Amino acid sequence: MKKGLILAVDDEPYILQTMKAMFRRDFKDYYLEFATSGEEALTILNSYLEKNIKVSVIISDFLMPGMKGDEFLGKANKLTPGSAKFLLSGMINKDTSDGLIEEAGINKVIHKPWENKELLDDVKNAVEAV
Repeated sequence: MKKGLILAVDDEPYILQTMKAMFRRDFKDYYLEFATSGEEALTILNSYLEKNIKVSVIISDFLMPGMKGDEFLGKANKLTPGSAKFLLSGMINKDTSDGLIEEAGINKVIHKPWENKELLDDVKNAVEAV
């Protein structure tokens, strides 16, 4: 039986492929879903919630067409306040990230390019805490 859902959202296919490869190796006990937009991610999120499957971690890029990552994570936070939420960005400074963390329930801003070990450790720590 799976322990919960890990959902990653990014409009860049290469980023999603990288995360898929990383997560499939280290998180076999979790449902893994990948979306290219906030709208698609909300649909996925709602389908898992309808099945009463726990949402463990949500990772979202910041700059995406349509719904930006902070807006998506804010909506996701209302649906799953207990899940860990990470925002990926290469564009956010410390002042901006502090405000986003509070407003959207974001646990951490991870700057691109990220260190694979750091991202995996963050996700591992989050799934253990949820």
